[in-house]
Amino acid sequence: MSSLVLLSLLTFLTYLYRGRRLFDLVLSGLAAGLGWLTKSPAFILVPMVGLLSLVEFGREVLKARRIRWIDILPVVWPFLLWGGIGSLIFVLSWPAMWVNPVSVMQRVLAEAEIYATEGHSTEIYFAGKVITGDPGWRFYPVTYLWRSTPVVLPGLGLWLVGSLFRYQSPKMKQATWPAAALVLFALLFTIFMTFGSKKFDRYLLPIYAPLDLVAGIGFVIAAGRLGELTHLRKAGLIFLILLATIVCGQAIGALQTYPYYLSYYNPLMGGSVRAPQVMMIGWGEGIDQAARYLNGKPDVEHLRVMSWYPVGSFSYFFKGETLGANPEWELTEPIVFSSDYVVIYIHQWQRGLPFPEMLAYFSKQIPEKVISLNGLEYAQIYNMHTLPGIEDQ
Repeated sequence: MSSLVLLSLLTFLTYLYRGRRLFDLVLSGLAAGLGWLTKSPAFILVPMVGLLSLVEFGREVLKARRIRWIDILPVVWPFLLWGGIGSLIFVLSWPAMWVNPVSVMQRVLAEAEIYATEGHSTEIYFAGKVITGDPGWRFYPVTYLWRSTPVVLPGLGLWLVGSLFRYQSPKMKQATWPAAALVLFALLFTIFMTFGSKKFDRYLLPIYAPLDLVAGIGFVIAAGRLGELTHLRKAGLIFLILLATIVCGQAIGALQTYPYYLSYYNPLMGGSVRAPQVMMIGWGEGIDQAARYLNGKPDVEHLRVMSWYPVGSFSYFFKGETLGANPEWELTEPIVFSSDYVVIYIHQWQRGLPFPEMLAYFSKQIPEKVISLNGLEYAQIYNMHTLPGIEDQ
């Protein structure tokens, strides 16, 4: 969904500021329709594109110092065509819309309302607290800071400074409004997602690429300014050094966490050392290593392993039988002690799940194997044949 939203937004901006080519408008509408099919938050494109059209219309009115009804037409018809193309793709690509479009849209809106109002089905961990329900408006701004990089944040700062002081080289003037539009999209999308009670850091994913582009513009502005302050012969060298620093800075974070990129946390915020004090850690990364480790055990097909992911990240890799927890500890305790192994995941410790009694027991035991990623212990594997019973603690 994020890539489709970005494509739709960029091509519409290209249409507005690079010649009003019909191809760009059509491509933007196609990407929007596919985005709507993927995730309902992509519908944020509708008010965003409408707002961009109105802003551009306002700029034209201010420039001409007059307004006529005929001037509204160049604003209305592109928006209607864009929305019509997106809607056509949405309907043609979803057979359910052919049969009962009203019922389908009612269900989409109802599901979105559930996510917005009901919140989380289980506790989440944020800012050092276990939270039931909405973690509050600070969640997404804090999440962005933790998931961004030491390269992007300074780039955004450079863009902001360059905008405030109206520093614009002739080559960068054409990027002024598109960059502002990308920042506006990021702000509106963040506000839009904040209204929902259910919040996860992955829900904010569509704003990262747009803000990365703005950060790049910020570095170009800085390089241009440095080129003006130094000898012109050195300007190209300055730009190359800056470009190499940016690329290497971004690559380091990716290489350090490969192939588990979700284990990355911004070192400017404290990195993986401090992240567990603020962020809920773990989206299944590393649990595959736990499964592969257990797959190396003799007679693995007959092993019974209890995992937080009984149907998902663990069971997809494990060759034996995967067990899950029951709703009550009284029912889960027999499963724990009849299992051959128990795998505890990092955010279980953070959230106290599935049961405090269970975690209290394992906190006193030594795991047979620990799976660590990026300096954090993501999973602990306990051999139940070597551990005492809970009544012996």
